[in-house]
Amino acid sequence: MEEINQTLREQLVKKQPLAGLGKPSVLNFITRQVADAEKQTLDKEIVKLKGEIGEAEKKLSKRDQEIGELKQAGESLLFLLEQS
Repeated sequence: MEEINQTLREQLVKKQPLAGLGKPSVLNFITRQVADAEKQTLDKEIVKLKGEIGEAEKKLSKRDQEIGELKQAGESLLFLLEQS
């Protein structure tokens, strides 16, 4: 990513000589703004996905519990059938 930025800066210097003199350019400001907005969007998405993962884990846990109960009930029924 840094290499791409450097390449783009070098191309910009050729077209806008002031950008190569160490002066802050509007391009860097806009790029930073866009990057911050994108990061904020991705952070929100991460929070949303973590919530979805939590819900999925709760469902799986509940189903695991139900499976355990059904297995226990099946074993009990087999035991009763064997006793009769």
